[in-house]
Amino acid sequence: TVACLLWFHCLCCFMGSLVTSTCGGPCGCAGQPSILCIYDATADYFTDDMRVRELCRKLEREPLAVGILKVRRIWQLRSQELEQRWQLEAWKLFKRSQDPNFPKPGWRMPVWYEGRSDPEERMKLAVEHRERKEVLQYLEELSEPLPRLEGVWATAIFHGVTNFEVAEQISQTGFAANVQRTKGWFGEGPYASTSALYACRYSLGMQEAWEKRGSRGYLVAGRACWSQAYPVTQADNTEDEFTPGLKGQPVGGYGANGVASGCDAHFACVRGHAPCGDEGRRTYHACRAGERPDFTELVVREECQLIPDHIIEVEVTQDENALLRAKWEAESWGRNASY
Repeated sequence: TVACLLWFHCLCCFMGSLVTSTCGGPCGCAGQPSILCIYDATADYFTDDMRVRELCRKLEREPLAVGILKVRRIWQLRSQELEQRWQLEAWKLFKRSQDPNFPKPGWRMPVWYEGRSDPEERMKLAVEHRERKEVLQYLEELSEPLPRLEGVWATAIFHGVTNFEVAEQISQTGFAANVQRTKGWFGEGPYASTSALYACRYSLGMQEAWEKRGSRGYLVAGRACWSQAYPVTQADNTEDEFTPGLKGQPVGGYGANGVASGCDAHFACVRGHAPCGDEGRRTYHACRAGERPDFTELVVREECQLIPDHIIEVEVTQDENALLRAKWEAESWGRNASY
């Protein structure tokens, strides 16, 4: 119909304006995806590129990463197709957030509190609700609202990959080329983190950086868009604090007793724990109420909610003393009142 054609034309114009404002002028994003090296530490030159300096700061100045991680090279990624997919997904999230008939997250509603007469139970539920609000605020403080899309946010993310070839594949076809929908602990879907150091674990064979002296790894830095994020907390682990209650459950489905329905992302503030049970390595679980996080995990419903912007090559220091210090910091910080 004419109305449908007009709506599609308006959408295309709107999306085109968003892409133009994102690219900011000639950038090589038209046509085929492009990869351009914009920083090489081995060349021993100073750069005043603010993008490079910000990426280096985020990785090298992260508290646990100081002195143990170094950025070697950075590549800039450009793909008009991936940018348009991401912008279209953001637009869909906006439309759904404005649609009164689209399911909205139940965790925000006070219905769960009604009909509870036991004071201790009511207090427990109130504390759990406060924790979810704190986790969501943590995510919002790391994010920025997207212009002209009320209620939709963009978050800088990092994703660790095993080698440069995998990162290059992501730059060409998006995260769908690499991220499989596995039964993740915090929901089923593509994963990323707001922490570059935490993402490094996935490029270092699921080992901590302080355990991989002299190793090199690759990260894909990019953006995530989301509108309704479900804050994952220990309240979701009904069995015990080390058994993930949302494992394998779809994002936005009827997991978490239905209160996550309508969400397009799950977000968890996580804390590291020594190996226990069947796990032979250090594991990360949702923080206890009021506990400060070590890192974060973000899982989205759709792969096109993630877009790659840069590939970063990192190197772990050879300095054993620095690595030992990082290990002690990770294992002891906030866990012993005498420190």
